[in-house]
Amino acid sequence: MKHFFLFFLFCGVAYGQGTLKEAKDRLNSPPITSSGSEEHHTSSDREAYRSYSPWEDISLWPMLFDLTFVLGYNLLVESSYEHYGRMHNAALNPYPYYKGKGDYTYDKQIIEDFTLFRTSISNEFSLGERIFQNNLQAKARIGSRFGVTLSYRHFLEKQRGFPTEHLDFVSLTAQYYRIRTQRMTLSWGLGAGYIGNDINQFGLSMTQDAEIFVYRPISLAYQLQYTTFTYSEIFSFAVGANYYYQRYQGGLKYQYNNLAATKFSAMMLSLGVTF
Repeated sequence: MKHFFLFFLFCGVAYGQGTLKEAKDRLNSPPITSSGSEEHHTSSDREAYRSYSPWEDISLWPMLFDLTFVLGYNLLVESSYEHYGRMHNAALNPYPYYKGKGDYTYDKQIIEDFTLFRTSISNEFSLGERIFQNNLQAKARIGSRFGVTLSYRHFLEKQRGFPTEHLDFVSLTAQYYRIRTQRMTLSWGLGAGYIGNDINQFGLSMTQDAEIFVYRPISLAYQLQYTTFTYSEIFSFAVGANYYYQRYQGGLKYQYNNLAATKFSAMMLSLGVTF
């Protein structure tokens, strides 16, 4: 009976450490080897693994660079076939489902149809019980192809008998809208992320999101973000549906979070406005 009680006491302590506490420790600490020491690689260690490559004698690198650049441009920016298609000249709508269209339209008729700048602000909060999450996001669209996204995420965890844990994450990314049709929008972004709460680290942030305008006023959307820091990384993936009423929107989605290998998920409710 005594051993049985000690076993459950140990489990309670391990669980009581908290999800956010565990994530913050991993983000703020270097990786540990099996021997319990920190990983360090000296220049002599790297030289030991360096071996001669026959590719060093072949002058194919300029050609490979050109091929990589061409393929990258066609995949990430625009292909030569798309240059002559309707998507090349697609124009941004003042707001989603404007005159029955999605995010873009192929024909503009009056001056009110033209939009050079557009801003969207949304707030999302989780419906979970143990970990509360709030996402505040602002998107600025510049023309039909470019944009900037500022995102602030706040995580809060409360557990009886333990201090309340907070984790704040901010990211700023430049966006390029790769697919611009009346039915679908897809963009990718690159920028920087910052995590506070005594961790105080900057990292490289990458995003991708897409939205399919199924039938007015409903759309399906997904969003993923990956940010790498000094000792670990943060990854999130969300998928759900949006409902639009003129310039206003509401939505419900499922979001999965991986904070330095600490995983949890929640349903998120969102509200937003476009102007």
